Amino acid sequence: MEFRQLIGLLSLLASLTVHAGNIDYCIKSYTNQMELLDSSEQILRAIEESESSTLHELGLHLRQGLHFAESEVSQKYRSTYEWELGSAFVNARDLVKLQRTGASERELEEFLNLFRTDIYKNMEAYRQKPVAAFDNDDPRMPAATFYRIDGLETSQMPIFTACKLEGFQRWLGGLGKTEVLAVNHRLRVIAERAHLGTTRSVTTGKSVGLHEIKIDVGPGLRIYYIQRNNSFVIMFYGDKGSQDSDIRKAVINASAFLAMQSQ
Repeated sequence: MEFRQLIGLLSLLASLTVHAGNIDYCIKSYTNQMELLDSSEQILRAIEESESSTLHELGLHLRQGLHFAESEVSQKYRSTYEWELGSAFVNARDLVKLQRTGASERELEEFLNLFRTDIYKNMEAYRQKPVAAFDNDDPRMPAATFYRIDGLETSQMPIFTACKLEGFQRWLGGLGKTEVLAVNHRLRVIAERAHLGTTRSVTTGKSVGLHEIKIDVGPGLRIYYIQRNNSFVIMFYGDKGSQDSDIRKAVINASAFLAMQSQ
């Protein structure tokens, strides 16, 4: 079998996914198993025993990933992170197989480049979380927090925040009495009647379905949101003076929120 055909076959096998609760189970669940290479430690040992600088570089990253899984990733994200890391170990096992069949260092590097994003960036995603407040999950709307409006028992359009709820509350607390009343009234109308009033679409480089509500009091207050499952999800907030920065933060939150929703 030619080298490129082997890469194609291994790429196909590595793309098959199964549900896994931990790294080694993920590794064992793939169909292209290698003898004695069905656990993370066995794969790392094979990498360290090789004479390939490409494999050694990969081994360092994988060990960092294991350390992170054991000591730094939050309990809520542990199974998701272990799945990502397990996939990286499967790719590493395929590299070991190529090296054992006589692949050159250049060929190993070429194969590694196919999976570099999965192996490295997926692990980094859990170290560098976006601004979105994922620690405030609500079962009705993952990666968001239900925003409770005093005295309102049922909502036609429930309101959630995908930005940090405490940050939104601090922003409200720093406004004048008139501004607070105006914001609360607008949100109550949205929740109670599912009536958004006048809004505008926010055009950015990323298409995330972001919209802006303008509240014409004080410095020109803004709330940035998307609609999801007949719910109103706040992505960020601010006023005319900080509009450009606020929109950038809203886009970051919206992108992260939608990515979590799609999992």
